[in-house]
Amino acid sequence: MKFNVLSIIRDHFRTLYDARSKSLSIIDILIFYLLPVVLGLCAFSNGIKLNDNAYNVAIILFGIFVALLLNIQVAIFSVLHTKWHRPSDPKLTAKFDQDQIDKNSILRELNTNLSYMILLCSFVLFIAAFAYIFDSFEYIISAFLVFAFTHFVLSLLMVIKRAHALFQKEYTV
Repeated sequence: MKFNVLSIIRDHFRTLYDARSKSLSIIDILIFYLLPVVLGLCAFSNGIKLNDNAYNVAIILFGIFVALLLNIQVAIFSVLHTKWHRPSDPKLTAKFDQDQIDKNSILRELNTNLSYMILLCSFVLFIAAFAYIFDSFEYIISAFLVFAFTHFVLSLLMVIKRAHALFQKEYTV
């Protein structure tokens, strides 16, 4: 089905693993999902209601990030298809091959995270526009936006860290 995005969500969860144990990281799940949920529930239980300006900011911010993240994804796709020349020295070839495997793994995770963030931004954009237009469920939508902003910032930090790791590999000799 063309609109089924569950594979993006599933693949994103698979990137939340502990690199040492190669298993799902409970700490990452708690940080990336439970922390934003707790903050959203705190906003709801304290009766925090965002004003129309907050909805405008959400619409603008997430709209800009959809376009930006799509552009980054296209740029990463072009990097993925760059042909690297294998060294002729057998000692260097083994290291080169392992570096390529590591690089492709990080690129795959980065692409998955970017796809997830584009999906998240699109969904939040829709909810914020709905809230701005219909002005209903203010406390629930305010709590959701607190969750979404927190989850988005944490996910963005993860993408930045992965991009940094990818580029650091390029600078090492």
